[in-house]
Amino acid sequence: MSPISFVSQPGSIVVYALVISLLVALFVALVFSITAGMKNSEAYKLGYEKLQSNIEAINALGAPITTGAPRGSIETSGPIGKADLSFSAEGSKSKGTVYLDAVKDLGIWRINRIELEVRGREGRIDLNQ
Repeated sequence: MSPISFVSQPGSIVVYALVISLLVALFVALVFSITAGMKNSEAYKLGYEKLQSNIEAINALGAPITTGAPRGSIETSGPIGKADLSFSAEGSKSKGTVYLDAVKDLGIWRINRIELEVRGREGRIDLNQ
């Protein structure tokens, strides 16, 4: 049976549509699962807390500050790990991006570096201070 005659058979388009729909649904579920996992990670939560408690960041972005889905990588192996993340931050005055570098040692996450880049503003705000 040639590919052309298969496509022209009754019902084959429905089968193709179902297969494509299933693949799209699986892809969306995978992306959502990865994003949710990153947002529930200790590294992200530490970064979120640093952002929300930094007076300079609050003044630059405006309260309340909301954050977007994190992007980057988190790698763990038992009590050790590394996270390199970025996530958007938006307040009543402006928008920005948080950049985070953290490590997990002996089961405890520690932020090495965390900075906020605010749109339209030169330089970055060190959220570790």
